[in-house]
Amino acid sequence: MREDDVIMDCESELAIGLEKFEDGDLPGAEKHFKKCTLEEPGNYNAWLYLGICLSEQEKFKEAIEAFNKCTEIDEFQPYAWSNMGIVYQKQRELFEAVRHFFKAAKLDPNDVYTRLNLALSYLKMRNKEHEALRELKFVIERDDSLPEAWHHLGLIFMDLMKKGYALYCFLRAKSLGMKGGKNNRLIIDLKFDEIEARDPFDPCNRDDAFKLGKEDSR
Repeated sequence: MREDDVIMDCESELAIGLEKFEDGDLPGAEKHFKKCTLEEPGNYNAWLYLGICLSEQEKFKEAIEAFNKCTEIDEFQPYAWSNMGIVYQKQRELFEAVRHFFKAAKLDPNDVYTRLNLALSYLKMRNKEHEALRELKFVIERDDSLPEAWHHLGLIFMDLMKKGYALYCFLRAKSLGMKGGKNNRLIIDLKFDEIEARDPFDPCNRDDAFKLGKEDSR
């Protein structure tokens, strides 16, 4: 078989795999991604999508192996590093998750999803709240449409006793479609306490909002 035919076959398998993945047929997608890796072992995207597909099926060991193949093909692409971070995060191996997200962030500092995942991993670790705060600030300054970022920033402000900023964040998360009852319960509790919402990104508030230390900020 000619090299062009191999590449064409691999691209066809990849396209079919992506269709099946989008339709929720993960075993079917996995089969086609694997075929592509066999036909063209140096295809970065085939290994990447295979790893993502395996991760979605909680086949974490195989997913890591697929992502490691990606890094062997091109260690300077951030996607495999970031997805390995997600796998470790799912397994609560937080130091490994942070290490891989940090590597991905060095390769692409402006990827807000990697930086958000880095923040969420920091939040699950002890004594890493300020690192999480820094990352969430970065994310929202670049993309203020992510409800999860606002919600978790609100949780940090709650812990820092900066309740006015927390309420503002929870309200923003709700307005952006944040699902789940916890966000709404916190809004109700803070309003019951007559807390006034304050925008932490307002230039008048920014220094106060993001300085270290706890206070009862209304």
